Amino acid sequence: MIAFFWKGMCIGFLLALPLGPTMVLCIRYSLAFGAVIGLVTGAGAGLADAIYGVVVGYGIYAVVDFMDKYRLFFHLLGSGILCYLGLKTLRDHLDLRVEKLQVSSPACFKLFMTTFSLTLTSPLTVIGVSALCASFGVEESSRSLLSPWVLGGGLFLGSCVWWQILSATLALFRKKIGSTSSKWIGHISGSILLLLGFCLFVYSLIGSF
Repeated sequence: MIAFFWKGMCIGFLLALPLGPTMVLCIRYSLAFGAVIGLVTGAGAGLADAIYGVVVGYGIYAVVDFMDKYRLFFHLLGSGILCYLGLKTLRDHLDLRVEKLQVSSPACFKLFMTTFSLTLTSPLTVIGVSALCASFGVEESSRSLLSPWVLGGGLFLGSCVWWQILSATLALFRKKIGSTSSKWIGHISGSILLLLGFCLFVYSLIGSF
């Protein structure tokens, strides 16, 4: 059982490392609002990873088949969300030099649900979780009915460890960012989100033929 938890932590940490929409958003909001908001942003993706960890732990292949069958829909949905986030980020003018910007609880929940939805609806998440679970020999470990939940808990915590490290590190540089740098960060992050959304849209169309 303990082995499941530690393997889950390692898998969750590794899943969070690659550059993607969640990392772009985490960087953006950690610099604007601080480490806590950055962690909340990343935790949404961590929860989605954990859910798929439980699914893989139970060997529920019907979920994987469902995601694969309707991957065009999920890709188009993810593409739309990314393009919206990209345009919104380009439009927003957050002054990263302000020492303490306040964000409401509903806004925190919205950020959490945004990254949760993006990660949950991505078929690549299922592939990533399944591949890493196989690499760590999760399927070969002795398991009980609670083992997949322990695995999922480890996945979530491992993911949060990475997002906490990233957001806390970025928050240290908030006071050193000037007005020009602030605008460039907004433009770059918005452009990356738009590019990711466009690439996902093109990929979904190519994959449907």
